[in-house]
Amino acid sequence: VEGKELVPLYGKLYSTINPEYASDNQEIFEAIDNISKTCKNKGIWLVDRGADRIKVYNYMRENKQKFIIRMNQKRDLLTGDYFSKRKSVREVANEVFIEEKEKLIFKKFEKAEEFNLSYGRKMVMIPDVGTIMYLTVIWGFTKDKPMLLISNKDWSAKKIFKAYLQRWK
Repeated sequence: VEGKELVPLYGKLYSTINPEYASDNQEIFEAIDNISKTCKNKGIWLVDRGADRIKVYNYMRENKQKFIIRMNQKRDLLTGDYFSKRKSVREVANEVFIEEKEKLIFKKFEKAEEFNLSYGRKMVMIPDVGTIMYLTVIWGFTKDKPMLLISNKDWSAKKIFKAYLQRWK
């Protein structure tokens, strides 16, 4: 898809009171399967905090999906030599080295805002997932705490953030 228009690839209404409803995770897995099959596993999943779940990370890993997921601020991560140190994601974020700074003018719903951003990233693991990922930390985009993105793509922090912004295109 090129240009400024996004094309929805999947849509489904569901209810937790429906007898056929299994779980939110199952609904997410069904969406991933349907879109991946249609798109022949091309593309990268850009997903908000609702997908920051161990079952989703494991499903993505097992199905060889590329992703960028916005993280909750309450998760623990493994860092250090052999990923042997367990720390809160906020603690890890505060240790991340700033790779780059820039001013960004972000236009959402015809309203433009200017942000002074600082980017950094760090190789981490999520307990119970068991694969290397990259925590991207963006300071200055949200008011009181950094935006946290996790990905299995080995890209620069700025490239991860710019890709994630496509969610709001």
